[in-house]
Amino acid sequence: MTEQEWPVVHNVGDIIIQAGFVLGPRTIDDYELVYFPDGSGTVYEIGGQAFLLDEPCFIFTRPGEQHSYRFAAEKNVRHMFVHFDYAALRDENEGSSLFLARAIGFSPTSIRLLLV
Repeated sequence: MTEQEWPVVHNVGDIIIQAGFVLGPRTIDDYELVYFPDGSGTVYEIGGQAFLLDEPCFIFTRPGEQHSYRFAAEKNVRHMFVHFDYAALRDENEGSSLFLARAIGFSPTSIRLLLV
C-alpha cells in the first residue's frame, strides 16, 4: 500500500456526553466511525430514519450525510469516534450506517470489514 492509500485521520476521541444533549442536525466533510460500547438509549437520525441505540454498536457516517444524535435523557453517554478521510471510499456512497457490535466484534479486522 502506498501512503496515499491509507486513511488520513483527522481526530479521535473517547468522550462522555451529558444526558439529554442533542448534536445536529449536521453534515460533516469527512467520514466518522463512532462506537457506542453500551446500549445507551441514544437516537441516531439519518436519511429520515431514526435508530435507537439500545445495544453496543458502530455508527458510520459518510461525508455530506445530514444526521443527528439525541443522547439519552436519563444518563450520560460514552462513545468513541474517529473522523477520517479515505480516498478509496469516496466512490462508495451507499451502504449501511448502523452495525451492531455483537454481530461483528471490535477488532482491527472487523473495522476493516466496515470500511471496505
